[in-house]
Amino acid sequence: MEMEDEFFRDFNKDLNLSKEQDNLWKRDLPEKIPLTNDEIVSIEFKDDMISQKDFGCDALVTTKKGRTYSVDFKTILNKYYNHGTILLELVSHRYTPEEQFIGTIPGWLYKSTADLIIAGTFNKDKTGFIEFYLFSLSPFKDDYFRQKLSNEGFNFTNGTVFDNGTKQKTVCKVVKAEFISENAHIFKHWLKENENR
Repeated sequence: MEMEDEFFRDFNKDLNLSKEQDNLWKRDLPEKIPLTNDEIVSIEFKDDMISQKDFGCDALVTTKKGRTYSVDFKTILNKYYNHGTILLELVSHRYTPEEQFIGTIPGWLYKSTADLIIAGTFNKDKTGFIEFYLFSLSPFKDDYFRQKLSNEGFNFTNGTVFDNGTKQKTVCKVVKAEFISENAHIFKHWLKENENR
C-alpha cells in the first residue's frame, strides 16, 4: 500500500513550532506546580535533537525547594477541549523515501525519560493554553501494564517525514483522562483562569 504524502508532517517544521510555543508554556504554566504547591524557579527548554528524539525531554523545571523535574510537553488541539481524552504514542515504524521498511522504535510513552508529562490544550487561536493535564509516565510504560492499556480507548496512526526523506508512521492510543487519573502515580488536571476557551 502506497503512503500518502499529505499524511506526513514535517519533523523540522514541528520542532520549530515547538520552539515558538516555549514562551506560551512559560507564560501559561502557573507559578506553583499543582502537584507540589512548590514555586517554579526556572524552566530550561531542551530544543536540541538529542533531548527531543532520544530522551523525550522538552524541559527541566526547577522549583524553589530545589526539586528538578524532567518534563515532556504535549499539545492538544482546541477541537478536543472538553473531550476528556489524552493521546499516548505507542510505537513508530520507519520507512525509506522509497517506502521500504527500516524498523520499529518505541513511541514516547515507552521511550521518554521524562518524570512528568504536561499536556496543554490550546485556545481557539493557538495563542495560549486553557487547560492542563499533568501525569507521571508510571505505570503506563511498565511491561505489566501493557495488556491493560491495550484494552483501553482506540488506536490511530499519524505520520512524520524527516529531512532525509525517511518517513515514520506512529501508532497512538487515545484514552479517557479518567483512565490516566485512575492509574497514574501522579495526576493533576486544571484550567487556566480567566482564559477565553
